[in-house]
Amino acid sequence: VPFRVKSVPDPVAEFAGKRGTDVIQQAALKGASAVVAKLDNFEFDLKFPVVSFSVSMNVNGQEVEEVTNGPALSDKQKAMLNKAKKGNKVYIENVKVKKPDGSVKTIGSVNLKVI
Repeated sequence: VPFRVKSVPDPVAEFAGKRGTDVIQQAALKGASAVVAKLDNFEFDLKFPVVSFSVSMNVNGQEVEEVTNGPALSDKQKAMLNKAKKGNKVYIENVKVKKPDGSVKTIGSVNLKVI
């Protein structure tokens, strides 16, 4: 009997409730704690745990990047985000997730402008 198969789409990275390119309040940025991967418009509840990601931004005229394993912000990343001022751009990049089949895949980034 033939049947249709729907492929699992790639998840979308989300940080502090923001996706893609967006703006964020300083307070919301400082209150954020983790990166999550979410599936949109898919019938099944599949989990894509975040394996690692990097946070980068310009601090005092110098580009700084911190990488961590797991979904939670590291202490260094939190300290860096606490220095963010209005107008700063924060990049959550190289988000790697573990797919249900066990493979690791890099998904999209989150680019934020502090307002």
